[in-house]
Amino acid sequence: MMKKSKTRACPMVEVFDPHKREDFRIPRGKHGDVLFSSLDHGCVVIRMSWMRGWWVRQIPIKLLDSAVVNSVLQETADMGFLSVCPSDSLCRFSGLDEFEVHGYGDALLTHYRHDQRTVAWFLDEASSRGTYEEWLIGSTNQEIDPLDVAEANPRNRSPDLVYFLARFSSMGSVWAFNFDSGEVMAVFRTFDGYEDAVSNIVASLQRSP
Repeated sequence: MMKKSKTRACPMVEVFDPHKREDFRIPRGKHGDVLFSSLDHGCVVIRMSWMRGWWVRQIPIKLLDSAVVNSVLQETADMGFLSVCPSDSLCRFSGLDEFEVHGYGDALLTHYRHDQRTVAWFLDEASSRGTYEEWLIGSTNQEIDPLDVAEANPRNRSPDLVYFLARFSSMGSVWAFNFDSGEVMAVFRTFDGYEDAVSNIVASLQRSP
């Protein structure tokens, strides 16, 4: 169901709530099978776009409350992860030195213990650096080792949003910031009070001019 802001031209907003039987689906191939269903996983999906035609506004990540993002991560799975593609966008991100970082194709991936300071740090970096790359921040119940990327997309060597959604059975949430298309997508399992988190996320990002 499309829910568009009445007061601003940007962004376009879609919210899919499993408690309302709203399903966000990603099909696979031509045979009607489904790569991901938010309803099957009990997930809420928030999709927001700042693109109009060929013009892409800057995604206003700085308006997101890092405490809300961190609480969603903590509520949904045991540990956090960060994946950024292409990896050369982080060549001057010296703060990553304290994490164990691995390369997969053109992407870098690291895990971290839930911590609001770390989440705020990642969001600040994405806001200041993002131009054409994809930042993925999420939560998982086990460490991710994306050696099987080609199974989800044979033409891609790097984990992307589709890769993580295809393996959502062991995950709790994914926040995808795509600076090339001007889109944000938040996908997370429902928990007590998730409705307040959804309202906060949508209201904060809708304040962008």
